[in-house]
Amino acid sequence: MSDGTEGETWDPVSFWARVHPERLALRMGEERWTYGRLEEAVTEAAVSLYDQGLVSGEHVSLEFGAEQGLHFAATFHALHRAELLPVPISQRLTEAERVALRNRAHVDVALTATPEPAAPSGTKGRKEKPPLFTRRLDAPAAILFTSGTEAAPRAVVLTHGNFFWSALASARNLGVRANDLWLLTLPLHHVGGLSILTRSAYYGTAALIQERFDPEAVNEAIDREGVTLVSVVPPMLERMLDVRGARRYPDTLRAALLGGGFSPPELLQRAAELGIRSRPSLPGSGPTGCERREGPFPSWSSRCTGPKGPCSLRTRRERSTFAGPSSPPRTSTTTRGTRRRSGNPGSAPETSEPGTGRDGFACWTGGWIGSWSEERTSHRRRWKRR
Repeated sequence: MSDGTEGETWDPVSFWARVHPERLALRMGEERWTYGRLEEAVTEAAVSLYDQGLVSGEHVSLEFGAEQGLHFAATFHALHRAELLPVPISQRLTEAERVALRNRAHVDVALTATPEPAAPSGTKGRKEKPPLFTRRLDAPAAILFTSGTEAAPRAVVLTHGNFFWSALASARNLGVRANDLWLLTLPLHHVGGLSILTRSAYYGTAALIQERFDPEAVNEAIDREGVTLVSVVPPMLERMLDVRGARRYPDTLRAALLGGGFSPPELLQRAAELGIRSRPSLPGSGPTGCERREGPFPSWSSRCTGPKGPCSLRTRRERSTFAGPSSPPRTSTTTRGTRRRSGNPGSAPETSEPGTGRDGFACWTGGWIGSWSEERTSHRRRWKRR
């Protein structure tokens, strides 16, 4: 990271592709992508996005199917390389629901597949833009949506700093090992799933992507695939234990990260009896930043709270540090949108209180997209282009 108020970090995929190109980055089904292979896919997609005439700062929605996890990851990193802002949206939503979210996040282009390189032509095409291998921590990294359980989903701007410090806090909580394999069963359009992708890239470790959560498939992956870490919410853990029976989990599973709600002590006891070391999310272990232990705060604690009170983090000996910050892609399907650029404050899609999350909890995010005052702030801080 550079000195000064505006810190920078390296593009993690590019970094690990240069340092350890043979190291495993992603797995899904029978496909295995090393960091070298992932870098190739990211570079191709980034050049293709630029050749299609997208302008730096445009908002691009990622509306991929669950079976396209590898290509989602490559395209997500490619958008950063091309200085575009990803907006993950679930493809399981109806078209009307997706359109509403696009409008709320001011999406310019919708992608439903990884963009392919443009076909060679006799005419002189757009000159390739040099790839961007650094990340400004205060620059936007994604627009995600709140759950919308109690109100309409809000578009939340998360910065590269949110994801970076989230990864660092998680490393302090769980440690990092070079052979770590994080099982990813959470939706990639959700902050929980997306954080596993970004966290693994920063560490230079691997993620095993499953299309959806299936308790038997999760248990099998833990038993046979060498999974060392898994992120679940309490109902998911309960279903895993229900189908597990009395079989203990292997020692290769270092920990299960629990979040998203209250964990009953009885559930934690059942997990412990089968060999699962459950770790609660620390403040700072997830990038959305709500007080419900889901995000980075200005300063994060070195202690966590378990069902029986405070618990110390792993010892220094158990912790380790990290040194650095398939089949061909499907044809890209894009949809051009329009972003409101009028200066009319009354045209804002919704009004929200700055720095307030769902249920009134304080949040430490890049900002909301909603009210006119918030939009002016986001333009001033280069969260959105004019």
